[in-house]
Amino acid sequence: MSHRFYFHFNKPESLRQKKTLWSVHWKGSCYIAEQIVCKVSCESKANKRQPFAVMRGFANSVTVENGRVVIT
Repeated sequence: MSHRFYFHFNKPESLRQKKTLWSVHWKGSCYIAEQIVCKVSCESKANKRQPFAVMRGFANSVTVENGRVVIT
């Protein structure tokens, strides 16, 4: 069964760690990643509050491997 996921650029954490980082949200958890490999369809969504722009879709699994999130 697939679940909704979304990801966006994480500016506060990127500034703290001085590198580009992403937040991936799936099943009530937030994963911080340097790289995202998305193997499913996704679409952009604009929000009225932060984060203003996200990419979202449906996935069967989200795994974390060495600072990289793989969405399948």
